[in-house]
Amino acid sequence: MKTFKDAHGQLVEFTTGDCFASDSIKHVIVIPKLTHGLLMTDHPKRGIEFPGGKVEEGESLEEAAKREVFEETGANIRDLAILGHYRVYVDDSRFFTKRIYVAKVSNICSDVGYLETSGPIFHSLSISFEDDRYSFLMRDGVMKEAMNFIKISKK
Repeated sequence: MKTFKDAHGQLVEFTTGDCFASDSIKHVIVIPKLTHGLLMTDHPKRGIEFPGGKVEEGESLEEAAKREVFEETGANIRDLAILGHYRVYVDDSRFFTKRIYVAKVSNICSDVGYLETSGPIFHSLSISFEDDRYSFLMRDGVMKEAMNFIKISKK
């Protein structure tokens, strides 16, 4: 497990293992892979980021991942695989946990009326998230670790 502080100074724990109870996981983030790159989305307030969000009542983590990717990018995904988890401590007694998935993009539909975003953004695997166009969520240690894992597993 790796620990670090995020852009807001909150403690973050990241693991590629499955050490967090699944009933405590209420958020998902998906790294959708294209043949030669990655699919991202442009959030009007936060900036460019991977699709994701909250799990809705009665929805599985996998269902939430597929729904969020479609709503934010118009993409349908397959081969959903768990990359890891991260937990953000809001304070000493409160935290939230996100599951990170990697998936392959099957197809992208146009004109789906993207929810909360400006639609799909296409990127190569060699991107750096340091640019201010990217969401603060993309600039912490979690995404650096996740991208390292994806680059290694691609070889």
